[in-house]
Amino acid sequence: MNQTIVITGCSSGFGYDLALTLARRGDRVYATMRAPGSRNAEAARALRDLAEAESLDLRELDPLRRRLPRQQVGARGIHAGTPRRARLFGSGRRDR
Repeated sequence: MNQTIVITGCSSGFGYDLALTLARRGDRVYATMRAPGSRNAEAARALRDLAEAESLDLRELDPLRRRLPRQQVGARGIHAGTPRRARLFGSGRRDR
């Protein structure tokens, strides 16, 4: 079943790979990250072909809530952010 999924930390690493994987399998993905229009523009462009790349500050969720469709989000709480020096997953992309 296709789901609507919100993922944070999609500018690199695990979050980036997870967003691509879920979007390719047919889920509707809101791939959120800081600064998709500037320092993370490359990641946002790559994700926009398959997912909705959105700016998100976790301290201010109301703007994202207003943009989400009025349907149930299928997977909640997927936070893919990792410490800057973590190299656990193999996308080759790292936080800047």
